[in-house]
Amino acid sequence: MSWVKLRMKFPGKCIECSKPLKTGEVGLWSKGVGVKHMDCSDNREIPCIVCGKPAGCQQCEVFEKCNAQKVSPYCLCFDCSAISLNKYVTAVSKKFSALATQD
Repeated sequence: MSWVKLRMKFPGKCIECSKPLKTGEVGLWSKGVGVKHMDCSDNREIPCIVCGKPAGCQQCEVFEKCNAQKVSPYCLCFDCSAISLNKYVTAVSKKFSALATQD
């Protein structure tokens, strides 16, 4: 996903912080994704669902194709990527109780 730096021609809502971007404000735009503040692009790091540490998106093998808004709640850091599926399911179930499996 590529982001284009531009001056907003229309007001918008940041996809990272949900605060408004005003007409004339400089921000980032991506076709089909939306707009975000310049500051929001720098300081957003997705936490690992298992340990809570930064997931390390820049080093991820699928970074270019990733839609962080959709998958971010389920991301793993490199260290946790080697854990068993059962531990991952447990971590997801704790965070999203509606997804909890019944035995």
